Amino acid sequence: MNAVEPPVASGGFAFVRAAPAIASWDARGAALGVGGMTSRADIERRLCARLPPDRCRHSVRVAEYAGGLAARWGADPERAALAGLLHDCARDIDPAALLKMARGSGILVDAIEAEHPPLLHGKVGAVLASGEFGVTDAEVLRALETHPTGAAGMGLLARVLFVADHAEPGRTYPRVDELRRLAEQDLDSALLLALDMTADFLAARGIVPHPRAALARAAVAARIKGRAAAPR
Repeated sequence: MNAVEPPVASGGFAFVRAAPAIASWDARGAALGVGGMTSRADIERRLCARLPPDRCRHSVRVAEYAGGLAARWGADPERAALAGLLHDCARDIDPAALLKMARGSGILVDAIEAEHPPLLHGKVGAVLASGEFGVTDAEVLRALETHPTGAAGMGLLARVLFVADHAEPGRTYPRVDELRRLAEQDLDSALLLALDMTADFLAARGIVPHPRAALARAAVAARIKGRAAAPR
């Protein structure tokens, strides 16, 4: 499973807005699929009222990092920032309540998720993003759903979010600097490294990753191999 996360550093960070386009969010709220809630400040205020302070700071860092990565790799920086901000909106819900919410929302829960409900925080988070924050953008919601474990067939925005979640400036685990360098050079290679780092982290604690992580790894490895074999 991927319910256990590497450490997140707390404390202050002086953030540089990596993607200037994020500043125009308020003028593009409807296009981003956030209904009448067009202010990033409003979303951030409501989100952070329900999250522990460290989780709030992590979410803001992921939003900013994801916006920068999106600009680098041709995704929409504003959609990436929105996904980054909301990706952990269900992460701190009590596991029993999380499982109940998932089932009550009609989410298909597999046996591993039933045993380890924190794995459901992406799927439940997508439900909350839609129902409580007014997000209707399918690509953003899909990125939220898949970020805890990865998945086969991840789109560009989902890959940006997954890497940003693991590489944001508060992360302090081994090889994170390597991951950040790769994220600027080759997004798929960074995704592959992030998946492998997570698997190693879990294996060191005797935890078996969810099978979706293996499917995600196989898919990105095949994409990298196919790209290398393609005629230039």
